[in-house]
Amino acid sequence: MKKALFICIAGFFLTSCYRHEVRIEEYIRLGVNGKLLNRSENAVPDISVISAGSEHLEPYINSKAILGTGKSLNTGIFSFVSLNSSNSFFSVNINHPDTELYNEHYSSLSFIDSLSSQEIDMDLGEIFLEPVVNFTIETDNISGRNDTLFLKLKYEKTHKFFKLDTFEEFRSSRFLANTSEANFRKFPDEEEINTNIETTGGSQIVLEYKFAEDEDWNEWLIPVNITNSSYEFEY
Repeated sequence: MKKALFICIAGFFLTSCYRHEVRIEEYIRLGVNGKLLNRSENAVPDISVISAGSEHLEPYINSKAILGTGKSLNTGIFSFVSLNSSNSFFSVNINHPDTELYNEHYSSLSFIDSLSSQEIDMDLGEIFLEPVVNFTIETDNISGRNDTLFLKLKYEKTHKFFKLDTFEEFRSSRFLANTSEANFRKFPDEEEINTNIETTGGSQIVLEYKFAEDEDWNEWLIPVNITNSSYEFEY
């Protein structure tokens, strides 16, 4: 018994000891439809679209949670029939990282409903997938100043979460936040900061900096796209 409990705890962050049983509503079927485009309004084919049930708001994708599967055609259109669950949060997940068809070059989107979906036919309309950009940020002390540099980066995540009925963000949940933050402190005798972050094209990185803890932050906006994937902050 103790051994089994230890295995469950040790593997918690990998499996979450997943025991939630997604109960199926026997006589209800849901239609899930939409179209995937890039920002040039070209179709994005061969992207997985999965409906799933989860005990918590954050979608957990495994074989026992999946309610329906589909993928985008050459036209970008996807359409499939999904089961519904009576005891789980219903979600539609586009290009989820835990699927075989996951395309690392595009962002991931999850649209999450309340406990069991209330919609029989869900037309998500046109959905834009942003490219994933590996962005490099470096610092360079060109002035030779002998101060500690405080640096903060705020940027969009590559996996975003929205409410299925309104497409609004989950602003009250830090686990479903669509932005992330990285903080750095560089002392005068340390090497310059050189860091990489994964974010989405078409977004902005908010770079904040100061040279003393009691100072106000200064802010600088850095645009992100495929052709602009690095920035050197000179101070």
